[in-house]
Amino acid sequence: MAHALEFDDTFGRGFLHPSAITFPAAFAVSDLVGGVDGREFLAATTAAIDIACRIAISSQPGVDAFAAGWHNTTVIGYLSTALLAARLMNVNREQAIHAAGIGYHQAAGNAQSHIDGALTKRLGPGLASAAGLFAARLAAKGVTGPSAVLEGKKGWYQQYHHGNYSRALLLDGLGKDFPAVEVSYKPWPSCRGSHTSVDAALQLVRRQGLKPDMVERVLIRNSPSEWAFLSNPIAQKRQPTTTVEG
Repeated sequence: MAHALEFDDTFGRGFLHPSAITFPAAFAVSDLVGGVDGREFLAATTAAIDIACRIAISSQPGVDAFAAGWHNTTVIGYLSTALLAARLMNVNREQAIHAAGIGYHQAAGNAQSHIDGALTKRLGPGLASAAGLFAARLAAKGVTGPSAVLEGKKGWYQQYHHGNYSRALLLDGLGKDFPAVEVSYKPWPSCRGSHTSVDAALQLVRRQGLKPDMVERVLIRNSPSEWAFLSNPIAQKRQPTTTVEG
């Protein structure tokens, strides 16, 4: 619901909303297995968010995930939540690797829903969270998945990112530096890329006493990637028929 209502958190460098995929899975697994204490819950969710953030920034560094064709939050969630569930279920190392492989085998989440304004955009993180739990449960029962999930010949980086990735961004400082400390919370329930415009408008109202009848037109400047995501196709964005189109 946090993602559907646009109140999820944001990891800016990775175009990612990590909590929207992490905590639903964590609560579901904890309810399933029982007896998960607070320390272990926090450790598992912190590790899962770190994994998601590292995968995001290491995949096609410098390339907007939307431009690459992916809804990062959804597609990465299949991997990170599988590992989260594996930890909370206390499976062994081999089973955890299989869980990640089974999660990867299910991984999906393209950006066409954003373009079409389809409500499946809202569903993606939930689908990923459910699939991660499913992957861990299968692995615990002996189902196997591929082990070379990230760097294999048909692994994540090759298959989804044309082999363009940074091993340093994935692994440097692992266990010491946590990209997740950069995660921010949304003050407004909309895409983070729209917040500069919202803040600017509110400042004009507060500081200059701006009234609706004083506005002749509004010109918004944004980065090319944000424009493609938030303002295209422009006719659809000006007269939205769904919450996604708006």
